[in-house]
Amino acid sequence: MNPRGQSGDRIAVGFGSLAYVGFFPMAPATLASAIATGVFAAVMPLSGPVSAALVGALFLAGVWSCERIERLYGRDPSAAVMDEVCGMAITLAWVPIT
Repeated sequence: MNPRGQSGDRIAVGFGSLAYVGFFPMAPATLASAIATGVFAAVMPLSGPVSAALVGALFLAGVWSCERIERLYGRDPSAAVMDEVCGMAITLAWVPIT
């Protein structure tokens, strides 16, 4: 599946699918959540305001990218895994990693 349209669509698909993990044939959302958990375990021990800013920026970029993916691939495509990534970010942002 190649994204059609503008170069911004390619960026949106790349971001919204977590670097094309969303196109993995089996359980792409589960795989994206697992990858996000590992990444957030490394970066989320930052201070509260920094974590909040990262989660907010990720959420806004996720809304933008997934909206564009829906325009390209139809309603709620499995490639759009940024909602799972944002869910993991919100869940892990203020949980102490021990």
